[in-house]
Amino acid sequence: MRQIHEFDDDEDRGYKRLPPGMNFVKDTDVYLFGGINDSVMKWVLPELHDILNEGMNQKNARVMFHINSYGGSADVCKEVVTWMEMAKALDITICTQVFSRAYSAASVIAAAGTRGHRFISCFGEHLCHLGSVDMGKLSNDVEAARANETVRRHFNFVRNCYKKYAKIKNLDKVIHDEGLIFTGEETIQNGLADELTF
Repeated sequence: MRQIHEFDDDEDRGYKRLPPGMNFVKDTDVYLFGGINDSVMKWVLPELHDILNEGMNQKNARVMFHINSYGGSADVCKEVVTWMEMAKALDITICTQVFSRAYSAASVIAAAGTRGHRFISCFGEHLCHLGSVDMGKLSNDVEAARANETVRRHFNFVRNCYKKYAKIKNLDKVIHDEGLIFTGEETIQNGLADELTF
C-alpha cells in the first residue's frame, strides 16, 4: 500500500508540502487534525480505499482514526462515514479516539466508529450541532423550493447520524446550531464514545 508521508513533496502529482497538523494516513492510522475539508478528499480518502481493498482479505483488520478537529464540510463527512460503513460491512474494525476535540463533522465521524472501539480522553469533547447551510442568492420560487429541500436533507443527515451512532436524550429538542458540547464521561453517557482512555 502506498503511504502518504505527511511532509513529503510530491512534485509528480502537483502536491505541495503538507504543513504540520493536517489530515493524513500512515499505515492504517488516519489522522484528522485539520478541517474536514478538501484535504481529506485529497490525502485521506484515496488511502482509505486502498485500506478497504486490502482489509477485505485480512482477518482482524482495523483502522484507527485519531481525531482532533473543529469539523468542516458535511459533504466530506458523508464521504468518510460512507467509507466507514463499507469497511464495517466487511468486518473491518473502525476505532476512533478523541483526546481533545471532535466538533461538528468530526463529531459525526468519531461517533461512527465500531461500537466498543470509540475512545475518548477525560479532556476530550464532542460538539454536536446541526451546522449551517449557505444556499447563496436565489432568483425565484422554484430555486427557493429546491434549496429548501437541500437544507432539509442536510439537517436530516446530521440528526439521523446522531440517532444511529449515539443516544443523546431529547436529541431533536437539544440539538441546535451551536453549544451542545459533551466532555469525557458525558460522551459515553450519550453514546458518542464507549471508553475513557484515562
